[in-house]
Amino acid sequence: MNSKNTDILSITSLNYEQNNVSQESESIQFISESVILETLTLSKLSSIEARLSFLEKLLSGNLPILEIPTAKTRAKIQDFAIASQSLPLPKVLYESLTTISNQEKVSLYCILLTSFQILLYRYTNQTEIIIGTPVNNKNNLIIKNKFDIFENVSLLPLQLNSDNSFNELIQILQITLDAQTHQSLSINSEIAEILLQNSKDQVLFQVLFELQNLAEKAVEEPNWEIFNLDLILKIIEQPEGLSCVFTYNSGLFETAQIERMSEHFQVLLESVVAHPGGQVATLDLLTPAEKEQIAAWNNTQINYPHNHCIHQLFERQVSKTPDAVAVVFEEQQLTYQELNQRANALAHYLQEIGVKAEVLVGICVERSLEMVIGILAILKAGGAYVPLDPSYPIERIGYILEDAQIDILLTQQNLNLNQLLNQFPQPQKPTQVLNVDQLLLEIAPDSTHNLAETAAPNNLAYVIYTSGSTGKPKGVEIPHRALVNFAQAAVQEYEITQSDHILQFASISFDASVEEIYPCLIAGGTLVLRSEEMGYSPSLLLEKSCDYGITVLDLPTAFWHLLTAELANNLQLQLPPSIRLVIIGGEAVNPKQVTIWNRLVGTSCQLINTYGPTETTVVATSYKIPHQLDNVSTIPIGRPLPNLQTYILDKNLQPVPVGVPGEIYIGGAGLARGYLNRPELTKEKFVTNPFAQGHSSKLLYKTGDLARYQAEGKIEYLGRIDNQVKIRGFRIELGEIEATIALHQNIQQTVVIAKENSPGDKRLVGYIVTYPEQTVTKEEIRGFLKQKLPHYMIPSTFIFIEAFPLTPNSKVDLKALPQIDFVNQTATENYVAPSSELEIKLTSVWEKVLEIKPIGIKDDFLELGGNSLLAITLMSEIEQTLQQKMPLNAISSLTTVEQMASCFAQGQPAIQDLSTTPDGINSADYQTLLTIMAGRKGARPRPNSLMVAMQNKGSKPPFFLCANAYEEAAGLVSYLGEEQPFYLMESGYFTLKCTGRQIKALATHHLEDILAVQPQAPYFLAGYSTGGLIAWEIAQQLRAMGKEVALLAILDTDGPQSIYEYYQSLSYTLQTQLNKLANLQMIDKLKYLGGKIGTKAKGFSEQPTSDLPTFKQHSNPYIVQPYPGTVSLFLSAEAEPASFFSHKIKFMLFPRAGWYQEIAPQLKIEQVSGDHLSMLEEPNVQILATKLKQYLTMSNEQ
Repeated sequence: MNSKNTDILSITSLNYEQNNVSQESESIQFISESVILETLTLSKLSSIEARLSFLEKLLSGNLPILEIPTAKTRAKIQDFAIASQSLPLPKVLYESLTTISNQEKVSLYCILLTSFQILLYRYTNQTEIIIGTPVNNKNNLIIKNKFDIFENVSLLPLQLNSDNSFNELIQILQITLDAQTHQSLSINSEIAEILLQNSKDQVLFQVLFELQNLAEKAVEEPNWEIFNLDLILKIIEQPEGLSCVFTYNSGLFETAQIERMSEHFQVLLESVVAHPGGQVATLDLLTPAEKEQIAAWNNTQINYPHNHCIHQLFERQVSKTPDAVAVVFEEQQLTYQELNQRANALAHYLQEIGVKAEVLVGICVERSLEMVIGILAILKAGGAYVPLDPSYPIERIGYILEDAQIDILLTQQNLNLNQLLNQFPQPQKPTQVLNVDQLLLEIAPDSTHNLAETAAPNNLAYVIYTSGSTGKPKGVEIPHRALVNFAQAAVQEYEITQSDHILQFASISFDASVEEIYPCLIAGGTLVLRSEEMGYSPSLLLEKSCDYGITVLDLPTAFWHLLTAELANNLQLQLPPSIRLVIIGGEAVNPKQVTIWNRLVGTSCQLINTYGPTETTVVATSYKIPHQLDNVSTIPIGRPLPNLQTYILDKNLQPVPVGVPGEIYIGGAGLARGYLNRPELTKEKFVTNPFAQGHSSKLLYKTGDLARYQAEGKIEYLGRIDNQVKIRGFRIELGEIEATIALHQNIQQTVVIAKENSPGDKRLVGYIVTYPEQTVTKEEIRGFLKQKLPHYMIPSTFIFIEAFPLTPNSKVDLKALPQIDFVNQTATENYVAPSSELEIKLTSVWEKVLEIKPIGIKDDFLELGGNSLLAITLMSEIEQTLQQKMPLNAISSLTTVEQMASCFAQGQPAIQDLSTTPDGINSADYQTLLTIMAGRKGARPRPNSLMVAMQNKGSKPPFFLCANAYEEAAGLVSYLGEEQPFYLMESGYFTLKCTGRQIKALATHHLEDILAVQPQAPYFLAGYSTGGLIAWEIAQQLRAMGKEVALLAILDTDGPQSIYEYYQSLSYTLQTQLNKLANLQMIDKLKYLGGKIGTKAKGFSEQPTSDLPTFKQHSNPYIVQPYPGTVSLFLSAEAEPASFFSHKIKFMLFPRAGWYQEIAPQLKIEQVSGDHLSMLEEPNVQILATKLKQYLTMSNEQ
């Protein structure tokens, strides 16, 4: 209501006569318990001041706002236009209501008002509703307004419970009405003004109910329009029956909506007559025609191959088009027959080591041909795959492996998961970690035929982990039957044929990948795997899509928004003519972007908006967006896919009318089995289907998504009911982030919210309460979370507060939390203002894109809330502002305005240098390395450097360490002291294959940085693990330049001696085979061993290889040249769990660890406590640092 026009107040003085308060009155519930008590005792208050105090308290309180669903958006300044809709009720209904009135000894007014209250409850799901009703009582409390208009309105702030019966509610209301006071009370104008002032901006009531009996003496009809109400129900009682008049604000409601509401009121009254003792929640509301309509909208039944598994449909397609191209990745491709044969070969091997129906197999690989081969092989072997994103923190990967009880993990050699997982105790680490890229080269090539079927349609196909509200991710179990139904439905809905080229965009750890892979492969299309760079640049994605002849794009809605903006801002860009279909999903679509898209693209390409939780197999509904859009405020999510049903229900599982919000429940063939090892959660989320009949599913999935039907049956998504959010297409449980933050030892309590900075730009904000006398910085929290959560779950910013505001129910009051103004934030402590014209221009662009002010030139992009999508926008804006093209990897290496300005100041050639890949390393790998460096703190010698200064202070000569990870060097930095400058060089171990060419290329690249940091000798070098080889090569190149190398320290790197390498490989291979045998029964062990005697066992090469990249595992090995100087070799004293032989045997046989005399004549050996990993962890790292410090001191003194 507009307060300017609602100073008219007239409130019945609430009062109970002492002798009228009966036992039933205890059931009356007003706005709060305190109000109840004051109401019951008001008759004891004799003074006017006490009565006014109570009324003032009522007026100044937070009265509930009635959220009636409207067809039009409620404007801040509401334009009130009045319209009416009449509905005469049948006389027989009037007579039946009168009968109930007499039986229950309540007034007809009470029955009709209670029914209206229930109608509003069923429309709003609000149990606390205030209804205004006129009274004709001269003794009621009257307040006079400044316009000198008098009204007499009683406010009825009653509550109801869905468990209440209708009979109970009418008794409660009758008691309330009977309790109205008959005492007169005069109010002078000064006191009235105080009450009016207190309620100036308070909406007292939005709906009014009136019963008028024409047989009684006519009363002057009030001018209700001056109240600016949303809705008025006036019921006229006359001998021939009741007539309802709904007067409404046509600026909010459409005529059809009010017509439906009037029909619902009649159905409700008829239900009351039929079941006067019925519960509020179960009384009928929908007309028979509406029930039939909802049933028709869900009549989606079609035939599908329900008795097949997904890989069988793929095999059927192989037989049809064996020579057609099935999958493409960069310069590689496989035909359907080649893909099938490779998957079969791997599947046979997996079966031999125990994979069968219901066995979960982990797969953690980068986008590659091996990715597609791997998942198909797991399915063909009868198992179910559990996809893991290699970018996940190792702790999260470890949790999923343990939760899913995975014994077999497929990965790639360059990811080095076997070594990383050594830090986890059994059973968290899988028994067998298999490098699928190596395995495909080693397994017998003759086992390429299709396998005998071991899985049934009801068996699991995959388990995908999604964010969990309890603090840990949860696994969603999808059976083959659900996957087959979806894949077949997608082929039909998207009209996929053999001529289609479909881009595989999503990570396989997200179910969007399922939508891209399986419909394509069962329809004979070509699956094109995107490169990493294509995910960073919409323009490159369009360019490559044109090159590959892509016909179907399946994109996250957030990325599509960026793509549309890029097309609008750069008129030289065009959607390739080959693209006929773009599928989007993951979050709400911006209608303005759709209008722009339609203008730019025209009718050549169909845009489809999709919706679906992981629990219902990828997509549940779809909507073909028209090429011509009228002025709409939202884009629907459409109708259910074949063999799926979508219901919009209230909290009592009753269907809601068209236009009324409710929760989406989904049933049908796409339902997941449940949550892995979470029976209670499964029972909570998968509920009995009250509409089950025939072939429909017995269960419905409770999505937690709020939606409403549009008149023609399309579904309009409204948001979430619970604490789950979608950001850039990622499904995130805020509770999981909160639980993870709370693990920090200095943090007492935390709340995380998603705040929309601008339309379509949601950001996570973390509120932090620390323990008394404890402190923690934003950077420390962010670093802590990087070890545990995916990047998209780390809040953009953190706000520290002393204590959380609470509601009266002692819950955190989210509305009272300090508001964050992204645009005008307080400058950071290290804020440095831009000074040059270039810095000012760049800062302005950063502030525009990030919508944050002020931004200093040293502020980090990621720590300001930047993400991959914002990075794309930032690069585009900078190119337009400076008229210079930014390389794709710029934001990975230039993370501050200062770095960008410095790079631009050197001229365009310096910018181009960023995209120049070191000779010997491909651009994709180099991009990955730069991305890794972007996440490391510390200055870099140059923007495209793979070196970071972990400690650049101190008077001593710099110490350069080449290692695999930032964490490996952290302990050494601390113990070497503040006077020791410390630089970390990237070894590329998790990205490269460590070929000789790559090692030399990295060494040369690092050498340029070393000379930039320290132009003059002597140099102090060290290398850990694979980094030892790179340090060795750097030392060789320095000596070739005539520069002195004072220290070359090799930390636990194996030497190149052939027999030693063979020994190491044999040790790891034997242990791996023992692990495989450990899972087999005795009879199977004997069969396995018997089948291998006298033959080469599958999985063994002629020269056994380990999981670690050694010198001769490549066609281009690194040839270690003799080093004439002193080499200090630090060896771990303990064996790794993956090694078959003990360290004692190794040191006895190979005291120089493979660094034989000819290549390292001056070798000093030091043993340090710990194994290969733990030697760099507490407490062992302190011992290592002490010895290193001694060597540094001695070398510096020489």
